[in-house]
Amino acid sequence: MRPQIKEKALQWFVRLQDAEATEEDWLAFVDWQEADDEHRRAYNLLEQTWAAVDLTDVQLEPANDKSSPLGELVTTRRPPRRTWLISGLGIAAAMVVTVGLWPHLTGTGVTQTYHATTAPMTVDLADGSHVYLNRDTDLSVRLGRKQRSATIERGEVAFDVNHDPSRPFSVKAGDRSVRVLGTAFNVLRHGDQFRVSVARGVVSVTAPGLSAPVRLKAGLQLDQTRSGPVDVSRIEPGQAFSWREGVLVYRDRPIGDVAADLSRYLATPVVVDPSARAIRFTGSLQIGDEQAMLGKLGDYLPVTVNRSTDGIRLSARAGS
Repeated sequence: MRPQIKEKALQWFVRLQDAEATEEDWLAFVDWQEADDEHRRAYNLLEQTWAAVDLTDVQLEPANDKSSPLGELVTTRRPPRRTWLISGLGIAAAMVVTVGLWPHLTGTGVTQTYHATTAPMTVDLADGSHVYLNRDTDLSVRLGRKQRSATIERGEVAFDVNHDPSRPFSVKAGDRSVRVLGTAFNVLRHGDQFRVSVARGVVSVTAPGLSAPVRLKAGLQLDQTRSGPVDVSRIEPGQAFSWREGVLVYRDRPIGDVAADLSRYLATPVVVDPSARAIRFTGSLQIGDEQAMLGKLGDYLPVTVNRSTDGIRLSARAGS
């Protein structure tokens, strides 16, 4: 591995440990990783090396010790302090952490499962992250020494992930995955519907039909139905978690998306008649009882709401 690549990986590691790392920093880092597989390998090796360190007061410095896992890093004792330094040519980096053992500070690697049925649920994870489960949601979370992961079996989850570049956080939803780069975001998995909305930071989304991961920054939303085309649209960052405030917010969305959401909140499924499939919706719906939600939708859109024993059908209003 070329020395300059290892040095650059160390620079990125130091920069991203800073709590003040910006969105532009994260985007530039992802560009650097994706430019060359050797870049990714160098950074992953650095993460693994750091995670394996017994977390006493240790400082990593460049050296010519070829027996070191990175070939050019050795450890030396330093007085405790929280300082990160990069000096000119030699990249004199100091990485100092507080006393303690990694597993006891940030999780044991045991998988925890959470189920929200008729009401939302808030979970505070051991690594300082927070997850918010919408109703009718099943989630499992595993916090390991080198990586953190969550799996959504069904439902909707808002994540506020604690910044920790040494342990990436990933979310799986069926055959789709979201790699987290320090962020707050929302993931929906309901039937054939998949959606990722970003409130803060950056995520990388892998989904069927995509030749490469899609990066989403704050204010972007990705939608996909089945394995169809991916639709990326703009939202207000605060709208990513709007369901937590009891509101469903839409900006030029197909009525089919609205019907899919309503099906999750109402006692009966909502389907769209072929006559209404071209209708799009911009507005908000207050989460509440069936009559109020459907009545508000009928006020906003040229649709007729038809109820039957099989469910609710939205049809285009005659003459519209």
